[in-house]
Amino acid sequence: MEMTSPLCLRVLLFRDLGVWMAQALEHDLSAHGSNPKQGLDRLAEAVGAVLAHGRTAGGSAPAESTEADDRLVRVPPAAPECWEQFEQAAMTARVEVETFPMPGTTMPALFVQAFAAAAPALRKSA
Repeated sequence: MEMTSPLCLRVLLFRDLGVWMAQALEHDLSAHGSNPKQGLDRLAEAVGAVLAHGRTAGGSAPAESTEADDRLVRVPPAAPECWEQFEQAAMTARVEVETFPMPGTTMPALFVQAFAAAAPALRKSA
């Protein structure tokens, strides 16, 4: 049996409006849950859905692609504010590394998680 290398993503975790948000940085995918674990599980499901089917939460599929990696490459990175918040959280709060199965694919996800004290303040685009 061939061992598949995990997909490594940085994930910003924060509590917003009573729910835990899990925001992937390399690809702008997010999920929420009642606790951090549920948010991360749901994020793994979302990433797995993109890899397996090329679909995002909105249900849109990219143009024809035969490679799962091509499907994920089409998802742009998260907003710069999320990256900044991750860096701040990584320096001042706890950081964890955990592997999650991704339904619909044989590839596991390796999430490098930083817990932020607050949601990122996203700037409005002009």
